[in-house]
Amino acid sequence: IANKRHSWVTAIQVFEYYISHHLGKGFESVFGGVTCLPGCFCMYRLKARKGDDDWVPIITKPEIVQEYSQNIVDTLHQKNLLLLGEDRFLTTLMLRNFPYRKMTFCPQAVCKTVVPDEFRVLLSQRRRWINSTIHNLMELVLVRNLCGTFCFSMQFVVFLELMGTVVLPVAIVLTIVLIVSSILHPPSGFTEAIPLLMLAAVLGLPAILILITTRKLVYIAWMMIYLLALPIWNFVLPTYAYWHFDDFSWGGQFDPSKVPFKRWEDWERNRIRKLKRQERQRQQDTPYLNEQNGSSRSLLQVDSYDRSSVVSRSSAQNFYDYSHSDKKESHPRKRHEFYQQSQQQSQQSQLENLRLIDNDGSETSLASNDTNGGNN
Repeated sequence: IANKRHSWVTAIQVFEYYISHHLGKGFESVFGGVTCLPGCFCMYRLKARKGDDDWVPIITKPEIVQEYSQNIVDTLHQKNLLLLGEDRFLTTLMLRNFPYRKMTFCPQAVCKTVVPDEFRVLLSQRRRWINSTIHNLMELVLVRNLCGTFCFSMQFVVFLELMGTVVLPVAIVLTIVLIVSSILHPPSGFTEAIPLLMLAAVLGLPAILILITTRKLVYIAWMMIYLLALPIWNFVLPTYAYWHFDDFSWGGQFDPSKVPFKRWEDWERNRIRKLKRQERQRQQDTPYLNEQNGSSRSLLQVDSYDRSSVVSRSSAQNFYDYSHSDKKESHPRKRHEFYQQSQQQSQQSQLENLRLIDNDGSETSLASNDTNGGNN
């Protein structure tokens, strides 16, 4: 998270993002069926090789494209699938059409995101995510041929995730009741302390995950902040999402008073100024472009390796002088004057170094040699 210390809302999301990826997606990756590949940071295979000369479309499969791009949604289930979490729905389509292909999580990949820093924005975001998760898991539960590991089926894992998401508010209420009752009536024996030990093990396992994956003790502090915010994650957000099961908006409301307006004369004045600046810039760059085109046309074509090497050295020296000159200016006119001087020096050095000695021993210039047909 790029803005993890911006507010308390961003602080409670740090460990939630960490555990949802390294624990949730990491566990699903063992079965080869990650149920949600984030749309901002994932890769799909366009096609896969079948045999020697044949290819099979994967994400470009016509059935996937047709179902993903449908625009007639008239049921509550379809609206939660297509209007709230399009990245999760695309993953659902991939798992449903290719149940034997793997969707995995790569922990070495690095991506930074800016999370909501206001609670109302977080509330709207998680409403979309929770409702979309429930409806997509309902779709995956019906897929019988999902991949698995050993005797564990991915279909059973999806069922556990669906039930866990639905009963979150009840689970956190029972957890709070357990903690309060244990404080008021401390357990007298080992049997009565088993629920507390199980709760401590569940809450302490993420600390072991931190030591295994990142080995950064700062995440222990983020974990404590997350534990303090558990009622928000497991009760407030799911309850709000279930209550707004028929809300398919993205939280933003159009406010016409926020749209900036500009008078016609102001807009026209700015447009004319912009055109004048572009014309002035074009006029400043035109002499330099003409000079470059003229010098390019006036270059003499020769078939001698020595002469071409001299030209190359002279041009390279002029470029080096310009790049390391203390008189270099960023203004186009100054730059044009400097290039003119460089071109003149280059032509003089070429005429001095490219003199040819003809067969009679008389010194003739390159131009006279070209007149006699000496070059190609």
